[in-house]
Amino acid sequence: MIKIDSLKLKFNINTVKDIEFNNFLVIEKKDNNKNLLAKKFILDTSKNNNLGLKNIELVCDLGLIEYGVIELSAKVLRQDYFDLINRNNIEKVIDTINSFNIIEFNKNRFIDNAEVLRADVTDNLIVSKEVSDYIRALRFCKINNKYRTENYGSEAIVFKRNVSSYKERMIFYNKFTEMLKDKEAKFLGIDKFKNVLRCENNITSFSRLRKVFEIEPYNKIYLKDILNSNKQVNYETFNRIVNTDNLLSARLFSNEFQNMQLRQIEKRLGQECIISKCEFDLNKISEFLKLHTSSKTRMYDCLKEYKKVLLSMQSERDIESQQVKYIKEIKELLRVAWLYVFFCFVLLLYLNMIKYS
Repeated sequence: MIKIDSLKLKFNINTVKDIEFNNFLVIEKKDNNKNLLAKKFILDTSKNNNLGLKNIELVCDLGLIEYGVIELSAKVLRQDYFDLINRNNIEKVIDTINSFNIIEFNKNRFIDNAEVLRADVTDNLIVSKEVSDYIRALRFCKINNKYRTENYGSEAIVFKRNVSSYKERMIFYNKFTEMLKDKEAKFLGIDKFKNVLRCENNITSFSRLRKVFEIEPYNKIYLKDILNSNKQVNYETFNRIVNTDNLLSARLFSNEFQNMQLRQIEKRLGQECIISKCEFDLNKISEFLKLHTSSKTRMYDCLKEYKKVLLSMQSERDIESQQVKYIKEIKELLRVAWLYVFFCFVLLLYLNMIKYS
């Protein structure tokens, strides 16, 4: 099930039942002869203290309001902010907006006809270890040359696709730490966000929305179609960023080899290959060295060096294995995230059936 944090929607004026114009500023554009060229109403932010409502614009044509644009976030759900905007609570979202006494929508008509201009598809992943460990592990993915990364300490990492024709941006961050800095957090059920790794996929263009949600070219992108989509958007995007080959080859581009010459790297990797072929068994390594050294002294000197490499490999292998485990856990959490919300929806329906039977 699709879950969204931030939304920008276009709505037709026929979905509106009432407007309190004293909450809006009038913006007019005129030519040199003072003829009206364009007119729109913009929400007066000095009067808008409503959590989750970012902006409303009402655009006029020939002096009459033709359509509007509303920007909102899942914060409009207040204590249910953790659940994000989804098909199970979209009616509650509209009811809450209507309760602000700024604009009143015909709820069903709005949900059926609103068009998506921008969406942040989001998952709150409850992880089993410290959130910072997962963010550090995600740096392991930077080997994928189709994406560049921006790191923000142990608190966040951003993946941006290296293309100029469109924007693809996925961010992972410690949501609880971020909320500690948010003065509105006390209204948003902050305790639910402990140990939450937040994943956001910023989709900001029509072409990307259509591609991600498999909507035919030139078709309108309706809110109802997005919310009812079974696409695993974040899981599929993360899969493109991370794969087994990326994880295995990431070490070659890490800081480990940064100050080493090529021949030193080749020697080290060659030693590791021999150790691996000898199944990390020191006795087998010793037998191999006996066959390929000219004297016992030379063999023992080489064996001392191989012992050091073996110990280092065992330590690195443990660290690397843990990094891969963290990334695999993220992938699995993204894969099952929509199933969890769907299960909750089915359970709610079932409980309602029992209640009224």
